[in-house]
Amino acid sequence: MFPWFLFCAALEADLTRVLGRVRPDVVLVPAPQDFHSDHRTLSYIAMRLLGARGQAGRLRYWVVHGGLE
Repeated sequence: MFPWFLFCAALEADLTRVLGRVRPDVVLVPAPQDFHSDHRTLSYIAMRLLGARGQAGRLRYWVVHGGLE
């Protein structure tokens, strides 16, 4: 098992709880093209969770560490 697996599982559980409680109209996340691996991971998790809820259109992205030059 990779060490990041536990981090991702905890992040996914936390984000699921927050999305259920807050029910945001817009969710801001780093772009999947971001060079930083943690930022890409958050982006992919958010896309998967909101996509499963039929709310992928609520996602908005920005680049923190390059990627779209």
